[in-house]
Amino acid sequence: MKVDHIAAPLLAQDPDMKSNSGRTSWAVVGMLNLVSFTIGMESYAINLAAPTLIDSLSLGLTTLMWVINAYMVALASTLVVAGRLGDRFGSTRMLLLGLGVFVLGSASCAVATNGTFLIGGRAVQGLGAGLVTPHIVSLTFTVTPVHRRGFAFGLGGMVAGVAVAAGPTVGGLLTTLFGWRSIFWVTVPLGVVAGALLWHWAPRPGPQKAAVDITGAALLTLSIAGLAISLLHAGQGNIVAVVAPLTLVAVTALVFQQRGRRDGNALLPFELLGHRMFLAMTVVAASLPAAVTAMFFLSSYVLQHAGLSPAEVGLVLAIAPAVSVPCAVLGGRWTDRPRGARQVSVTGLICFLLGTMRQVRCSPVLRKTASPWPGAP
Repeated sequence: MKVDHIAAPLLAQDPDMKSNSGRTSWAVVGMLNLVSFTIGMESYAINLAAPTLIDSLSLGLTTLMWVINAYMVALASTLVVAGRLGDRFGSTRMLLLGLGVFVLGSASCAVATNGTFLIGGRAVQGLGAGLVTPHIVSLTFTVTPVHRRGFAFGLGGMVAGVAVAAGPTVGGLLTTLFGWRSIFWVTVPLGVVAGALLWHWAPRPGPQKAAVDITGAALLTLSIAGLAISLLHAGQGNIVAVVAPLTLVAVTALVFQQRGRRDGNALLPFELLGHRMFLAMTVVAASLPAAVTAMFFLSSYVLQHAGLSPAEVGLVLAIAPAVSVPCAVLGGRWTDRPRGARQVSVTGLICFLLGTMRQVRCSPVLRKTASPWPGAP
């Protein structure tokens, strides 16, 4: 099924963006990478502060899980509608709005006095990150010349790797030296600086006619929230708390699907689902972050309960993303070659699978050393 009319807006550069000089375009890419680094670093830094949060705010395990999941639910719920809002109001405007929301959420988390306040702040952070993330990709795509896009996205991958590496390390050091609140405070000046420079450099095209599917966005949010609630209650013996949210997910997903087939302005154009490459990349894009986040979250608990300090755990967890930094640059250059994108994707997935399998084989040894959950046997 053809999807050319859907991809056309992405492939057409805005005249205002074409007028940017090469130097300004790369300055925009640099600021976009700073935004990506700020959001990515904070997302992984919070994992190292989890045991400290339990002690400082007297959090239970369920509350702690919602501190993590409130961010993820808000992020996932916002991504698709944020892309449509960018089509309507402009990518730069939505990115700056999202960055402001993220900074506000970070400041709210930094002054939180209880678990509920912290969860609310994390949800605001996720909302801001969801508004920002699609437009980092679209602006990078638009302001860079065709023959340099692979390098630009490779550079972005390198920065993401640095953020993942720096997140646990910086989070552990900040928690050890200044307390968990400093993890949130440090993102505020970074976000303000990046936003100010993007306001000055980034192009701001005029608004376009693009409908926003509010009902579809609400249905998507309900589905994601229901799935998160069900997963949080899994294994606790409460069947109703697992089945009821899953029922909500099934109903909302069915309504979402039926509306998508009838409504030409649906949040998700369902003809995309007939595109095999889109489906394959969607599965990859969903699987990799889930696997990485789960490994980081569990490993940080295990290692800290094995006797390592937050700073030491951060250094251990930084090894894998540190290795990914040069690979991202090389992969970006490789992608610019004919058929390079397919070769890079397959090679990277094979390496990731082998590494994950090895880590899973090592996990029984870690489980004998310490239990990752407070109060667990």
